[in-house]
Amino acid sequence: GALAGNAGARRHQIEFQQFLDSKIVLAKEGGKFPKDKELTEDEIKQAKEDFAKIKIYEEEAAAKKNELGEEFNRNLELQVKLQQAQFLASRYAQKILVEKVKATDEDVKKYTETHPEFSTQDKKDKAEQILSRAKAGEDFAKLADEFSQDPGNKDAKGELQGGLYKDVTKGKMMPAFEQAALALEPGQVAENLVETPYGYHILKLEKKGEGKDQADQPSEVYDVRHILITTTMKDPTNPMGREMPISETVKATLEQEKQKQILDEIVANNPVEVAEDFDIPVPSDEELEKIQQQMMQQQQMMQQQQMPQGMSPENMEMAPPSAPKGKAPAKPAQKN
Repeated sequence: GALAGNAGARRHQIEFQQFLDSKIVLAKEGGKFPKDKELTEDEIKQAKEDFAKIKIYEEEAAAKKNELGEEFNRNLELQVKLQQAQFLASRYAQKILVEKVKATDEDVKKYTETHPEFSTQDKKDKAEQILSRAKAGEDFAKLADEFSQDPGNKDAKGELQGGLYKDVTKGKMMPAFEQAALALEPGQVAENLVETPYGYHILKLEKKGEGKDQADQPSEVYDVRHILITTTMKDPTNPMGREMPISETVKATLEQEKQKQILDEIVANNPVEVAEDFDIPVPSDEELEKIQQQMMQQQQMMQQQQMPQGMSPENMEMAPPSAPKGKAPAKPAQKN
């Protein structure tokens, strides 16, 4: 008896450790749990309670299996298989399909070159003409007010600002923009267009010096005027969406095409046949509502069982699309 009890305890300990390790691995892979974090005693205690509940339910189900009838057990087995299939499909999508549908920069470049509707040559030609006029000495502020498509060229009252950004701290603008601006001397117009995902920029540095950033730390500060000829566009499949850089629109288009192709291949390689005399039941509104409630309850239970307390993901805010290197830029300084 004592030996059997010790063996059972060791088996449960091994099963619990496997349960905990698998949940931690899944959480880390999903970005829900810091990779260098160690579990606290309270979190381990909560995990043990969750594991114990699962084992109790499992033992109760096994004990009542013969009492519930063949049809119930068959339906239960089907539900288990469906949930396992959904989990495996989700894991396959995360580990394999996500990489397969990704569009590379080279893919985007080739697609753009073979689809004239995504060409930016006309806009580049227009920007080159404006750059020539600016380099020839025309009033840069007037050119900016006439041609710039930068929404930031208007203040809160809607008054044009001559393309001026004042007191810009280092690291605030996109790298290509900032590098070109800081390479200039005050009063100088950049020799060439500066291209970013949002269009072609014509730059004129007004002044530069030392100041402080938003964290009150010393920083290089500069005033710059700029004219933007945008190359953004709306996704033709989403007319209500915001304007996006052409590269992002093309990338989204390519990834949608790749995803459809992969799904079509999966369906073709895994045909599902339904007997001709099989009648698909149509659930009533009440049944649908009940199913939805059951799914929500199951999802809540799975979330509770997945990780101990304190291991849920933090709320994340998405950075604006114009953020350089994935960081949200500070709001532009007020322009005079």
